[in-house]
Amino acid sequence: MNRLFFGTLAGLASAVALADTDVAANAFLRENLRAITDEVTMYRPALQAMTGDPRVGRDARESLQRIDALMTESARFAGQTRLDEAVKRGEAAKRLAIQAMVKLKSGQTVTHALKFETPADEYAYELRRFESNEMLVGMNLQESTDAGVRQRVSGELDTAKRLRQSAAGDAAAGRHAEAVKQMETAAVHLNRALQALGVPVF
Repeated sequence: MNRLFFGTLAGLASAVALADTDVAANAFLRENLRAITDEVTMYRPALQAMTGDPRVGRDARESLQRIDALMTESARFAGQTRLDEAVKRGEAAKRLAIQAMVKLKSGQTVTHALKFETPADEYAYELRRFESNEMLVGMNLQESTDAGVRQRVSGELDTAKRLRQSAAGDAAAGRHAEAVKQMETAAVHLNRALQALGVPVF
């Protein structure tokens, strides 16, 4: 009887641990999905402005339609708590937005003005951006079979993670401005990793 009782407790403990893991994983995916959505929303006005350009208007409109379709699918999957699929659709929309802007801008510099109330807010934004791009690196790295590329990407990713960890220490100590600087440097390494994987970044 005691063995059965303790066996039941062990089973319940395992179930609770798995449930906690699922909750944490879902929270992480939802946060990444929010960051992806924010970035796509940030890119969209520039693409929308291009629809009036007779040279690239048609391509811009087609790109926006595909981006919107992917984000609609992403929202549908998120509503069904199929967060992996939602993130994948969101990442596809983000990649398409970046690729479209790079192609349609024909080398022009694209800038985005972001305003933050406090350095802590800016750090939170940089952290979300880091996590989103880190996931993007991981997804593309799985598809790469080139050993040299994988080694280079892994090196950039390791450096970025070390910088993020150092930034977390600064943020915990209230040094958010320093944390932001480290996160920006970490983002440079993630961008290099994405470029090595053939993902356009700017």
